[in-house]
Amino acid sequence: MALFSTLIGATATITAAASGYIGLSATVVALLVLYPLTAEVVTRLLQAMIDRKDAAETAPDLPYYDARTYFG
Repeated sequence: MALFSTLIGATATITAAASGYIGLSATVVALLVLYPLTAEVVTRLLQAMIDRKDAAETAPDLPYYDARTYFG
């Protein structure tokens, strides 16, 4: 959570500085800065969901399954 608040604060600072120096509107600069950040966060969340789904699919369906019974 601290990482997200730090990133949000840094993004706000960069947005304010860039809009003042470059002369672009704050909305345009915010979109240019936040879009890659948002895409990265969403990509990582989706990958984590896919990894959890894959792990659940490869796990044995039987709650009483014990590999030692079959493989020693």
